[in-house]
Amino acid sequence: MAQNQKLIDSLERTLVHSANDTNTVNNLNDLAFEYRLYDLPKAFGLLDRSIELSKKLGFKDGLALAYNHYGILYKSKRLFDSSIYYHKKAFALWLELKDDQGMASSYNNQGNTHSEKGDYTGAMDCYLKSLHLREKIKDTGGIAAAYNNIGKIYYNKRDFKKSMEYAQKSIDMRVLLGDSFEVARNLSALGFNHYELNEYDDALKCYTRAEKIFKTAGAKVELAQLMNNIGNVYAETNRLDESISYQLEALKIQTEIEDTNGIFTSDLSLSQAYGFKGQYELAVKYGLLSLDLLKKTGGDVKMYMDVYNVLGDVYRKKQDYKAAMDAYIIFNTFKDSLVKLDNSKIAADMLAKYESDKKDLEIKTATYKLQRRQMMIGGLAIVIVLVIISAYLFYNRYKLKKEKELDTELIKHQELRNKAIIEAEERERIRIAKDLHDGIGQQLAAVKLNMNAMEEELGGNINQLERLKVLEHMVDDTLKEVRAVSHNMMPNALIRKGLAAAVREFIDNIAATGVLKVDLQIIGLNERLEGTMETVLYRVLQESVSNIIKHAQASKISIQLIRHEDYLNFILEDNGKGFDTTEVNNFAGIGLKNIMSRIQYLNGTVDFDSAIGKGTTVIIEVPLV
Repeated sequence: MAQNQKLIDSLERTLVHSANDTNTVNNLNDLAFEYRLYDLPKAFGLLDRSIELSKKLGFKDGLALAYNHYGILYKSKRLFDSSIYYHKKAFALWLELKDDQGMASSYNNQGNTHSEKGDYTGAMDCYLKSLHLREKIKDTGGIAAAYNNIGKIYYNKRDFKKSMEYAQKSIDMRVLLGDSFEVARNLSALGFNHYELNEYDDALKCYTRAEKIFKTAGAKVELAQLMNNIGNVYAETNRLDESISYQLEALKIQTEIEDTNGIFTSDLSLSQAYGFKGQYELAVKYGLLSLDLLKKTGGDVKMYMDVYNVLGDVYRKKQDYKAAMDAYIIFNTFKDSLVKLDNSKIAADMLAKYESDKKDLEIKTATYKLQRRQMMIGGLAIVIVLVIISAYLFYNRYKLKKEKELDTELIKHQELRNKAIIEAEERERIRIAKDLHDGIGQQLAAVKLNMNAMEEELGGNINQLERLKVLEHMVDDTLKEVRAVSHNMMPNALIRKGLAAAVREFIDNIAATGVLKVDLQIIGLNERLEGTMETVLYRVLQESVSNIIKHAQASKISIQLIRHEDYLNFILEDNGKGFDTTEVNNFAGIGLKNIMSRIQYLNGTVDFDSAIGKGTTVIIEVPLV
């Protein structure tokens, strides 16, 4: 930031005194690009001005560059569809201008976005198109960049030999250009491929060459990352003192520049290295530091698994078996993700009742149709005697009346069926929750008391005492699970404090696992709703989040619960894989059907807005009057 601040200040001063011409457009675009790493809202504002002025001046090149920068900003916000959209708009303008350099840049940026979202096939296609244009215009630096990007795709596909081939091509091009800094970055990538192939001597040769260049250039971020890599090589080759030395030096630099991801990596690597050396106190210290940092900054499931796996190994070597078991249990919890109580029997019973009611209704409807047909025949006999018009009017009024009665009966039957299903489910939940808490829970507590009594009887038998301790821990965990399931079936917060408190508690429990990032907004729910409505809405939230966890492969959820004067809105959005909404009525599962039937019970509406690969938005509206 300090190095870029001089350029930013210069561009700001130039912008103040510039006229509204093409130079101003270029200044706005350059300034927005510099602000992209430090102030995204300001960068977007500058690009808005650039686009407006470019359109006014008819300056297509400046407009294309502004769209290109828009794409880069949206990628940094992880809004990949918007990023691709603006890069394609930039490409269309550069194509119109026959600007091969601009088109090559656009293909490269599109490839970066596809790679970031994990679409390596799309990324490879864009990088190859960019390479073709770079070769056409003999852009040596661009060709080297394309080789480097293609090598990264092969690395992500775990084809390390191909990745090394393209990394070496990029190095050869950068050497011809005299670009030592990029040579160092390519050497680092080449060394990482050697590391993945267990070619540790070759990896160290690449890293050592890159280290000298990064130190000369004062590139602290790259240098610290490289030192992590060197430390990992030394750890793999059992040169633990050298590994720790490099990891500590990397940690010092990362702390100085506030690189949280780098700090996490170094802390975890140090924990593992000290564990290998038998210095368990230091191993635990750095393992817990990495865990604390992860909880503060957020991280994915894989990162949590790595931390708890390392801590479990360290505690096991330290012979702290209780702590080791705790760590391994949490590791397996993340590994297996969230496990939801299987209510399949309850659901099957309710479904059977629904099918039975449906058949009864069909029989009743068929009987009514038969009766109506018979009455029509009688009516026709009367029509022969009476005036045709009068008979027609009479029959028409009669038919409308009967249809209205049937519609009313069908609606009433539907409401009664939905109410019966929901009430039966809630009664069953309460029964199961009570049985779990008062039955199995009390029995487990009694087992725990008996085991405590056995400790005194075992006396000095250390081995038996250790085994008993492990069993006690397992009983404790089982007791916690029973209580958690009981609470999930009928949460105390919903009974005592109402819907808003219960929803916050539920979301806090989900967010605490680190599996999903959840943004929750509750507006206007200062007073409690009617009891049945609170229960139904809470179950809908549970079912919706459960569907996301099991099927959507999402990393983020946004939930809004808003009370208006006479209705309540519930909006849930995720960034998962989405689904085809035209098939919503054909799904074999009961998750979505449960949501729709519960909201119908409240006379509400449910809308699903989704498409394959686009995430899902569920919009629920329930009347309060």
